[in-house]
Amino acid sequence: MYGWQQRLKYKMHNYRAKLKSRKYAYPEIEVNTLKRKQMSDAAPAKNVKRPKKAEIKEEFRRITTISLEQKFMLKLDGYTPRLLQLMRAKGGAAGTRMRHLLSTVNESQCVEKKRDAVVCCLIEYLGEHQEELFQDCQMEDVHEGNMDQTMKVLVVHNPAAEEDPADVLIVIEGNKVLNRCGYRTKACVLLMGLIYVLNLEYSRNLKIGLEMT
Repeated sequence: MYGWQQRLKYKMHNYRAKLKSRKYAYPEIEVNTLKRKQMSDAAPAKNVKRPKKAEIKEEFRRITTISLEQKFMLKLDGYTPRLLQLMRAKGGAAGTRMRHLLSTVNESQCVEKKRDAVVCCLIEYLGEHQEELFQDCQMEDVHEGNMDQTMKVLVVHNPAAEEDPADVLIVIEGNKVLNRCGYRTKACVLLMGLIYVLNLEYSRNLKIGLEMT
């Protein structure tokens, strides 16, 4: 028990030291550092400044007003050039599976389809199969054997429609939860929100891909 406590103490000390060594220090770490206390109060757990009620409310407002979807898309767009380099250099079976997806990516392509290709390739790059999450089907086949899926994003195609895909919908436990998601990437983001809100478990075949996303 003593050894476990000592290891935990050293780990927390190292973690706090890393936080303080960053370019932008964390105020909750700096305000309670021993250097800011009197010699008589030089104890880690003494006179610890705790956040005020107004500070907690402001932090809650800041977190809840952030558009997580928009932030995710901006980050994905920023990492896309580097991700494409890594994926194009990938060999083996995963590289072969990604090749036909990467061949559709070009500068003139709309940003939504480029995001879809990157997300699908990322799942393949991590050693899993994007077909475990995304399933393409025709409009007339949506209700024929596709609604019994545990967790899927159905990409519906309709040759007669002006837009492709005609619809993108999320199916959980055989129930159509959301439709008109637009594209695969947005559906993936919305699915992550549903997993969090409904306290669902990740699909066993897609655990790494969903965690990374």
